[in-house]
Amino acid sequence: MKKTIKLVVENNHNILKTIGKITTGLYNTANYQRIKEWKDSGKIPNYYDQCFDLKDNHLSRLLFSQVAQQTLKELNNGYKSWYSLRKTDPEAKPPKFRKKNTPVSIWWTPFSFKILSDKEIQFNVKNLDIPENFIVCKISSDSRFNLSEMNVKMINISFDKNTIFANIYFEFEEPTQLAFDNIIAIDLGINNIVASVNTNGNSEIIAGGEILSHQRYANKKTAELQSILDKTNNKKESDAKKTKKPKDTKAIKTINQKSSRQIKHKLHVITKHIAEQALVFSACVVIGDLKDIRQNKRKKEVENANGDLVKKRVIRKNEAQKLNSWSYNTFTSFLTYKCLERGIQIFKVSERNTSKTCSNCGVVKKSNRVKRGLYRCDCGYCDNADINGANNILMKFLDDPEKNVSLSDLSQRVVAGGTSRSMIKLGFQGLSC
Repeated sequence: MKKTIKLVVENNHNILKTIGKITTGLYNTANYQRIKEWKDSGKIPNYYDQCFDLKDNHLSRLLFSQVAQQTLKELNNGYKSWYSLRKTDPEAKPPKFRKKNTPVSIWWTPFSFKILSDKEIQFNVKNLDIPENFIVCKISSDSRFNLSEMNVKMINISFDKNTIFANIYFEFEEPTQLAFDNIIAIDLGINNIVASVNTNGNSEIIAGGEILSHQRYANKKTAELQSILDKTNNKKESDAKKTKKPKDTKAIKTINQKSSRQIKHKLHVITKHIAEQALVFSACVVIGDLKDIRQNKRKKEVENANGDLVKKRVIRKNEAQKLNSWSYNTFTSFLTYKCLERGIQIFKVSERNTSKTCSNCGVVKKSNRVKRGLYRCDCGYCDNADINGANNILMKFLDDPEKNVSLSDLSQRVVAGGTSRSMIKLGFQGLSC
């Protein structure tokens, strides 16, 4: 398994900043070469071509060879992402140039650094025009990890204003997957970020209001600053000279970064809580698969009065904004690695019709979801709509023959109306209706 820890660098700031400015220059040089050749010939040089073409570049010669190659690889990875994005968004733009003389990132491979202790890392700078061939950087320690015993694969130096960070990427042996006696099924949502049920008879709802408030604030402030920027750009040049241009582009970036940090922190807390609960209950984790949820929910093609196919919004604008801001992939990746590093098995099942299906009788009826937080069925079942969805995810998991789950003491097979269904003894009652 792979993992990253982020530690603060406490010395040699000037040397690292100098190297960072050189890598920025090399990154921009390689990016310019790609864009120019694309315009001239319609082709973009690949990573290997650029390594050969730029090996004698004056910026490349100032860097340790592995560091220069990793800088070019970072740009190449950006272009790979752009190629993939163009398949769904033809207007996607290639990687931008970095701000001149601004350090952004330095990648060090195992050949270019050495772990001296938990608080010291030695970097190779022999090509740099300084007397020393190596610099030793002191870093803040983390009591959870022993750097000298870790299998460190890569170190990335990143810059944030006056603070320099060492992002240490390392591999460790994946723990043996634990046998599970129970199951925790999770239904993901926006207003309630997590609704979970387990075969021990417990249910839990974790509200997403705090995350939504961070998103709403960031969206509101971004819209206000963007409006100021647009008005400034639309003024005549003579008026623009008289008016001091607001530093709103930098403010927008700061707001979005802060919002992202706040949301990620909350997601880390929630996913750690779920993983710890699974460990306590000796349970596996089953999560609904929401792949392509944004593409499926935002718009659909319908015929207009003239018989032409047009795209029509299927959800309201404010709901679409929540959906676009929903950190489903981030949540899933956080939960996955937290479970795997504890030896907890995690599975995905389709969420298709789980919000419409009655977990008691199995009828599929959209109108049964009376409102956002209530599910009521004609069979007499009444419960929180998200808990009902989590129940259906649990039943889908037990019904899936590919999972090969044998928990006869936790479920019973009931034949009703000629169909087979897993009825789970959850041990908790629905809402009184």
